[in-house]
Order: sequence, then C-alpha cells, then structure tokens
Amino acid sequence: MRILILVLLCLPLTAWSAEPLRPEAPGHRPIRPIGDCIDPSRVRGFHVLDSRTLLVDAGRRRFRVVLSWSCNELHSHRGLAFDTRNPSGRVCGDIGDAVLPREGSGGILGRCDIGEIKPISPEEWEGELRAR
Repeated sequence: MRILILVLLCLPLTAWSAEPLRPEAPGHRPIRPIGDCIDPSRVRGFHVLDSRTLLVDAGRRRFRVVLSWSCNELHSHRGLAFDTRNPSGRVCGDIGDAVLPREGSGGILGRCDIGEIKPISPEEWEGELRAR
C-alpha cells in the first residue's frame, strides 16, 4: 500500500518535468491549402517544358509540376491523366501521385511520379512559356 501511495505522489512530478513528446520542428508548416492542389476535373490544358517539368492550366489556377525523375513518355503523348490516392481526387504532389501520359487511343503510355506541385501566377506562366 505504501508503494502505491508513493508512486501516485511521484506521478505529478514526472509529468511536470517531462518534455513534450512531440516538439514543434523548426520550420514546421501547416498542411497546404486545398487550392494548392490540382483538381483534374478542371484541367483545360498543359505544356510540357522538358522531360521532368510541365505546366498545367486548371481554370483559374495554374501549376508547375516537377516529376520525381525524367519521364520520356511525356514527349510522345496525346493527353494526360492523373493518378492520386487523395480521397478528394485532387493531386497535391503527395507520395503516390502521378501523371499518366496517354496515347491517341486513350491508352496509358506510362506512369510518371510527381515530385512537386506549385501554384504559379499568370506572370510566371507566361514567363515559363516565353523561355521555352
């Protein structure tokens, strides 16, 4: 009984002196806003800049998509599709998100994993196209 009382008396001291289990990491950022993700149903067009980079026009929003590695299938495509594990259907550049180049008959030519998606301004969009 004495041991139980002693343990119960010491518990508040150990909890008070313990450091938080999950300290905030320096540079911690909140989860990105849903507007920073591509909604495939709104995609109106795209431009392939090179074997790793493309621009996607999704209506009012435009994006620069950088692939994880070179994807030569981008140069022989007739269209694009997206693959995501996101329940919302939006493509955010998370692990598993990919660009799927399509041939004329609609068949998939390959899978190109996405490394990063970044919303860009109309000025950046025009600058990227002019530099091409």
